[in-house]
Formats: sequence, structure tokens, C-alpha cells
Amino acid sequence: MPRVESALRLLALTALSMAPGLANALCEPLAASAQRQTLVADISLEGTNTLLALDGSRIQSWQPAVSVETGARATPVIWAERVDWSVYAAAPNARIGVAMLRFETGADGRRHLCGIARYGANAVDAARKSGKAALPSPDAETRYYYGEGERLTGFEERYRGADGRPNPPVRYCLRYDEHGWLAELGANDCAAPSQPMTRYVHDAAGRLLRVIAYQEKSGEASQVVAYDGQGRTMQRYLRPHVGWAEDGPALGLPYREIQSEYAVLVLPGPAWKPPALDSYHYDWAIVRPTPAGSGNGGGDIYAAKRDPAQVLAKGNSGNGGQFALTAAQKQRIWDAAGKTPGGVQWLWAPGQTYTLLQAVPGATWAACTDPENRKADACGTP
Repeated sequence: MPRVESALRLLALTALSMAPGLANALCEPLAASAQRQTLVADISLEGTNTLLALDGSRIQSWQPAVSVETGARATPVIWAERVDWSVYAAAPNARIGVAMLRFETGADGRRHLCGIARYGANAVDAARKSGKAALPSPDAETRYYYGEGERLTGFEERYRGADGRPNPPVRYCLRYDEHGWLAELGANDCAAPSQPMTRYVHDAAGRLLRVIAYQEKSGEASQVVAYDGQGRTMQRYLRPHVGWAEDGPALGLPYREIQSEYAVLVLPGPAWKPPALDSYHYDWAIVRPTPAGSGNGGGDIYAAKRDPAQVLAKGNSGNGGQFALTAAQKQRIWDAAGKTPGGVQWLWAPGQTYTLLQAVPGATWAACTDPENRKADACGTP
């Protein structure tokens, strides 16, 4: 079974030293207490180990310090709290191990993880041989922070470089809405302005409606996953990477994700213009194949290319990327892409095919990515 250290041993554990915060908050300050326990483990958390969970399942050790489980409700999860650490506990007289975990039992009777200190094998061996009471600084450390109601409010990652000097700590913040449901996972301290990585939109009853993902540097919304209120994914909306900018990937127009075996080209509107593509002397065609199983080559884009009834537009690319389309043809293609999402393909070069999709209208995307919009149909009808 895991070994619980005495108060004196806890005081000696400088690896998880006192951190600033609310004096009465869970895990702060990290002082000796009958409700705080330290577990010394002899398994490294720096590699790709698979650990035994308390429920008998297997847990991967290379997960993020905190992940968010989605379904009926978005819930932050610390994977290390689910591990059966008794399997990996060091010998009872061990003062240090490659992993040292600090727990505290809260008022709710549940054991919460306060932090994990990680050491290299050489540092552990040297510390055990030295016999010194004080422990060395860890190579890496994760600290967890809690707020009102013993609710997880953030975590911090600390690492040392190859020269032994500490790198700047990286802090993450968990914010909640006025009803107490998880609203945001941010890439900074909770005292700083919001810098969301992901936002979670719930209705007043706590049903998850949408998960909004953001670009790291630009802060632009890049993906929305809509849920049906029962924990099931209803639709995914994406902005594709179309290049690179100074602050990271440049994003294209948003579209409703459709299962397709081909790359996607998002049309901005009925007056869309074909992009510049490397195609030479190729008989290209934009087709809407009949559904698979309907006969006449149903679902086969090459059979559709040979059938005038399934061709929306065609031509030859000439000396390079010549895709002449009339306004009427563009309108026809736009309408077909809206009526049969994922059902319009453009064979633009040998072995090269795009699925043509309508862009999500700007007003709809704005409503879909608005974390204050708690309407179930904010993203429109799937």
C-alpha cells in the first residue's frame, strides 16, 4: 500500500514547496497536515508508461496534466488521481523516488492531487545515498490549484533545462460560468486576462452545447463541436489551415465537416472563383454523382464525369490552371453544394479531387463561436 509520510517528512519535501494563494484553499499552503499525504513512487512519469487504474483499466502516463472529458457535461479530469499508486509505491523507508505525489483529503472526503515532483534516476540514487533530510529540487513538477468548493481552478508545469536552471513556469487556468459549469481552459494565470485554448458552453441546466477551440497565438476560433444536450456529438465545424502567418497557421473560411475521402475546398459564395491550381491540359469536371447503389455508376466520380446528367461544369485546364466558369455555372455548383453537402466533387487534375462545400455564413459562425450564446441551434441546423 502507499506509504503516508509523517509531518516532519512532509516539511522536508521542498520539491512541493509553499505556493502563493488562498490560505484556506485546498492544497495551499503546502504545509504539514494530517489531511495531506505524500506518496513516493518508483515509476517514471516522463516516458510512455501504461499504468494500472483504480478500476482495473489502463491509463497512459503521457496525457496532459489535466484533460477535459466531454459528453453530457464538460468535466476536468486529473488522470493521476485515477491511478492505483499502491502498485508503484517505493519501499517504506524510501525518502525519494522518480515520482513523488502530494495528496490532500478535502472536506468532501475525496482525495485531491496537489502536485507531482519528478526526478531523474541519477538524482534519486544520489539523494538516497547521501542520507540528507533535505531533498533536491525536482527536474520537473506539476502543481494543481483549487478554489471555492474544492474546485480545480488551474495547474502549473515547471521544468529544468539541461543546465539545471529552471525554465519559466507555464500556468493554465480553468474558469467556470455563473452556474458553476466549466467554461474555459486558458493558457495563462487566472489573474491575467483570458487567453482561451478551449471554451465550453453549457445551458443553465449544465448540458454541454458546444466546445470551441482556439488558435494558440492569434486567438481565433478554429473549431466548434456541437452537442445534442444528451452528450452526443451532433456536428463539427472547422476552419482549415490555408497557409502560415506570423502568429501561426492562417485559417480559411469555416465549414460544416462532412465525411469525405477527398480534400475539401470551401466556397465563399455563389460568385466563388476557382483557386490557382497546378493543372495542365487536363479535362476537368465538377460533378454531382448519383448516390451509391442507385445504378448508373452511383457514387463513382469517374462514371459521373462521363455522364452529362451528373456534370455541373467541365473544361480543359490548358497551359496551366484554366478553369473557365460562367456565373450561371458557379451558381449551379453553389446550390448543389448546399443541397447535397459532400456530394459535389471537382476532378481538377489527374488523381486530384476536391469536395466542394459551402462556407458557414459569417453571422452564423459569429453566433456559433460566441461563448455567451447558449442557444442549442447557435450554429444553425446540422
